[in-house]
Amino acid sequence: MLAGKRPLPAHITVYVFVIIPFVALLAAHHVGDYWIQTDHQARNKGRHGSPTENAAGRAACLRHVLSYSAVATAAVAAAGLLAAAVAGRPKPKSRAEVRVTPALVERASTAAPALTPA
Repeated sequence: MLAGKRPLPAHITVYVFVIIPFVALLAAHHVGDYWIQTDHQARNKGRHGSPTENAAGRAACLRHVLSYSAVATAAVAAAGLLAAAVAGRPKPKSRAEVRVTPALVERASTAAPALTPA
């Protein structure tokens, strides 16, 4: 949560969790396609014809997909943290920090009665 701010109303929170990731993905697209992609990748990712040409084209395309995916993943992760901060939600706990307590078990069993043993 941003310093001293109250959580946003639910209807505004939905927009925050849609708009911020959208803008992040749009920016990641431009970064991945125009800044990170090398000239070699851009020129060769569509090569096809002989087996050698096919292999070169696939290798260039794979390198582009990996770099593009890394940029998009980082952007979405950062956008999620930013959206949570703007919406006034706490950061998600890591698996090491989650502790199963009797109250948590009770809450889970009442939320999903079909999953509890008979």
